[in-house]
Amino acid sequence: MAESLENRSLDRAISLLEVLARDGACSLHQLHQRTSLPKSTIRRLMGTLTRRHLVRVGISDGLFRPNIALPWSADRAHAAETGRLVETALPHMVELTRRVEWPSDLHVHQAGRMCIVESTYSLSPFFIGRRDMVDLQVNLFSAAAGLAYLSLLDEAQVVALTRNNRDHPLWGFDRIGLAETMLLRELADIRSAGYAFRRPGFNCTAQSRPFYAMAAPITDIHGVVGALTLFWPKPYMTEDEFARAYAAELCGAATAVSAELAALS
Repeated sequence: MAESLENRSLDRAISLLEVLARDGACSLHQLHQRTSLPKSTIRRLMGTLTRRHLVRVGISDGLFRPNIALPWSADRAHAAETGRLVETALPHMVELTRRVEWPSDLHVHQAGRMCIVESTYSLSPFFIGRRDMVDLQVNLFSAAAGLAYLSLLDEAQVVALTRNNRDHPLWGFDRIGLAETMLLRELADIRSAGYAFRRPGFNCTAQSRPFYAMAAPITDIHGVVGALTLFWPKPYMTEDEFARAYAAELCGAATAVSAELAALS
């Protein structure tokens, strides 16, 4: 009888990774539904995959996400880069929220918009009506994170993004009603300050409207890779007051993440 070279546990673990790559973030129950594996088996396998940094568990929503590029991923390069960024940034985000108490979001650029990939909202004492926003996409040219990200691109890169993302009703540059020259001047001021605020009139979802946000860019040795934000309810502090109180903490956390990413490259 020929010896079997198959490994049942490995096969099951790969099946779980395949689901995450194809379907995106999943709960334990969703993985059970999509693989028919017992929840106890999934819990054990995901524990191993998480410990070996192949999978991460969102602290804000408890969902499993792949940390590595997989053959079934729609965007393998983005998945791998995001996994590395989240793993690196998360301890600094947790420490930032521990110190200032306000929630922090981690954003990355994807397809002409910014996307929240992790949040410390569940760790903040200020549960103030904002639902979890992980995987939410926001306008690159209006959101604080988008403006912080753009501030570290060169002029040609910024102009290319405005022209490649011009007409979309949600994500387009034309939506903000601003000339490219004015945007470039704004970005120079943001670059000098080290942080950005939301553009006046920023609108993403009903949940976001009662809040201000402030963001600082994150880099690696190749350039800007994302942005870190703090957000707070508008009646609490003005943007200038918040910046005086917390900009140093936010920028310090973003700088620490950037330094760690550079060391890993």
